[in-house]
Amino acid sequence: MPDAMTPRAADAPTFPFTRTNPFDPPPQYAVARAAGAVCPVRLWNGMRAWLVTRHEDIKRVLSDDARFTGRMGDPDFPAITPARVMVDKNERAFVGMDNPDHDAYRAYGIGHWSIERVLPDAPASLKLPAKKPTRQVPLGR
Repeated sequence: MPDAMTPRAADAPTFPFTRTNPFDPPPQYAVARAAGAVCPVRLWNGMRAWLVTRHEDIKRVLSDDARFTGRMGDPDFPAITPARVMVDKNERAFVGMDNPDHDAYRAYGIGHWSIERVLPDAPASLKLPAKKPTRQVPLGR
């Protein structure tokens, strides 16, 4: 994780990054992963944030309730645009909560969003076919 030798926000790249190809993530993500997984970035308002790029590090951050917050309405939460600040001020969804509230709401809703509950209401085009197709029909016929 970051230490005293980590660059200041002024020295960090501006986030979010710009794509150079619409089909690929911005190249700065690969640079960040190669540099050490946790890299400082500078947001639109000059605030420093930390870009976490490796799966194991992401899991550690998401499970560390003592040092990290998911409260989007927190004034120190790293919003990536001025508009996001306004939206996040009023965030009331469980994804914008910390534990124990987050886990309580998640546990309450998880049964309502199971595949067994959701699939019967899905459009027919999203349902799995009951029988595997026996032949292919060429396009244009």
